[in-house]
Amino acid sequence: MTSDWKLIGCGFVIASIGAVATMLYIVGISGLYVGRYAAGVIALSCAGVLALIFHRYLGRFLDTLDLRAGNAGDDDEPNP
Repeated sequence: MTSDWKLIGCGFVIASIGAVATMLYIVGISGLYVGRYAAGVIALSCAGVLALIFHRYLGRFLDTLDLRAGNAGDDDEPNP
């Protein structure tokens, strides 16, 4: 697998982790709202763990993309 495809695959995995964390958060809040406390707490706990994993790997992934693009630290251009 080439480096480009590996980056694309990593991006999809990280995005999937974030999406699942968001879905579990919604299910957890809904479970607490309707009185299914055990299911709600379990879903919220899993969502929290996945959100931490997402947050950890997203920063690394974006840094890798910046380095690959060659503009890491070159924020001298004004934003339109």
